[in-house]
Amino acid sequence: MLVEYASIPIAIGLYLKYFIGVLIALHALGGFRMMILRRVRDELLSKMLESISLTLIMVFMIQITILEFIPL
Repeated sequence: MLVEYASIPIAIGLYLKYFIGVLIALHALGGFRMMILRRVRDELLSKMLESISLTLIMVFMIQITILEFIPL
């Protein structure tokens, strides 16, 4: 019976790491946006910094997707 249940944590663990990575990325994006809105008064600079942070988060998401789901 122990062998049947051993595969469940392994399968959940694979997707759990990816889900945690997605949550970290969303949390970072929200934090970056809050910092930018609080500190930067110039509208153009604010939009540029938000675009840069969104681009970095997208690169991070692409990286963790590749590392988790494409076999090496």
